Amino acid sequence: MQAQFARSVEKACVILVFAAVAYAIYAWIVYGGPYRWLAELSLQWFGSYEPKLIFFATCVVLVGPPAVVLIVLAKLAPDLLRRPVGAAPQSIAARVANALTQPGKLESPAGLRVLAGIGVAALAVGAGAGWLGYQKSMAPVTFVPFEVAGKGPPPASHVALTGIAVTGLIVEHKETISGSTRIHTYFPLIEPGWSKSEPIRFFVRPNVTVYRDGGTMYRLHPDTPPFKMTQTGVLFRNDLPGLISAEYEKHGFKLASPHYVLDTDPGSDVEIYWIVAGVGGIGGLV
Repeated sequence: MQAQFARSVEKACVILVFAAVAYAIYAWIVYGGPYRWLAELSLQWFGSYEPKLIFFATCVVLVGPPAVVLIVLAKLAPDLLRRPVGAAPQSIAARVANALTQPGKLESPAGLRVLAGIGVAALAVGAGAGWLGYQKSMAPVTFVPFEVAGKGPPPASHVALTGIAVTGLIVEHKETISGSTRIHTYFPLIEPGWSKSEPIRFFVRPNVTVYRDGGTMYRLHPDTPPFKMTQTGVLFRNDLPGLISAEYEKHGFKLASPHYVLDTDPGSDVEIYWIVAGVGGIGGLV
């Protein structure tokens, strides 16, 4: 009975470890959950965050509890985990004899088959994501005109969004990757006649520092007065980082539910496929 219980706990912990790593990868990709919490904590303490370090810390937080249970089981109940259910523990002499006579015997081929299946599935997911990413990157892109004053959801993810850019409300956060710091900038795009008591529905995440409208150039800087902007890009639903939304709310601004973030990089919606392809491929091989 004890052996059966110990093995059940062992299997449950192994499943939890894989699930925790998978969830950590998901949280990294979507910038959510514990990954987001740790990243924002790093931003508050140090002013930037290292994505790889935050991902490692997320794995430690999630994998830690089941891993500790596995280690304790391996230390305190090795005989219960290795011997057949209901069998008496083997003597040291018997274990040595088995090791000498059957040195290549696998104790848990079923477990290895499960691991192999997970690896093949991860490779398949990675290959599928890579193929979908390639197909999307090759497809022609059409930007649908849309006014921020328009009611209802945006008509498409790729839009030419028109509104009043309020660069005086720019909020930035820093991301450090391999020692190189990247600054992400956000500012609201509002409708004419908007007031502070109304929620903000649209934000822009530019990849440049200036906006050109014909022969006129506007700096995307807090000192620049509000100006009309028509910007193409990809809309992401509820994609404002928690630290950024907290900064707006701290100054009395409300966020619409849902709100949208316009990424001015037209290929930003394909990045997720390359990430999944890389993680799935490497994870499957490992």
